[in-house]
Amino acid sequence: MESQNKAARLRELLEQPGVLTVPGCYDAFSALMVEKSGFSAAYMTGFGSSASVIGEPDAGLMDFTQMSTHAGNLASCIGIPLIADGDTGYGNAINVYRTVKTYAKLGVAAIHLEDQLAPKRCGHVQGKVLIPKAFEEAGADVIFLEAPRSLGEMRAAVEQINKPMLANMVEGGETPFLEEEDLQELGFKIGLYPVTLLLSVANTLAQQLSLMKKNDHSTIQKQQWTFQQLKDMVGFPGYHTMQEKYGSVE
Repeated sequence: MESQNKAARLRELLEQPGVLTVPGCYDAFSALMVEKSGFSAAYMTGFGSSASVIGEPDAGLMDFTQMSTHAGNLASCIGIPLIADGDTGYGNAINVYRTVKTYAKLGVAAIHLEDQLAPKRCGHVQGKVLIPKAFEEAGADVIFLEAPRSLGEMRAAVEQINKPMLANMVEGGETPFLEEEDLQELGFKIGLYPVTLLLSVANTLAQQLSLMKKNDHSTIQKQQWTFQQLKDMVGFPGYHTMQEKYGSVE
């Protein structure tokens, strides 16, 4: 599905009743997993991208080239719409224009931009400084109010803003963690779960590495996918079909 079609598909999803639940993915493989699990859209998390690409905190350390390249890799491997973190747009208004245009060319269906002073930070950590902006008046399709600290603040935001609202659900973050039914009751349209998968994978990696250190590979293997499942997920069956059709160059 081309970028414009993915953007149109995302708009269709937002027009449907109920809350759109969007899992966060941090690399191409996790994006594939989100799609194969039946979700209608995926989200490229800035926190997860910083952790997986450079092993650093989400504190504005990944630049425009790194983030746009990463977004393009994720968007190109899935057929569902990808919402991607665009940080602050990487500069002034002209830079923001270039960022949005580049993300769109790379197949991203939607981008979110933050109103922070540089260096930007994850919205659920200390030290961020905001710049007041009228995103609703500027024509944003969805409003992403980051890190409200109570149900009252969340409800008031929905009542005061005349645009679809996105709730960012971070386990252990500043905002009360809610499931789809609760978000719908409050009036939110998108429920974003940016680090749910990364937190789960981190826990699994820690457990498996502990077992490997003990040389307990039998227990590890009982908790793994098979190698065939892994090959299927990344597309080897389709690759082999093409290889048989076109052959290899002698």
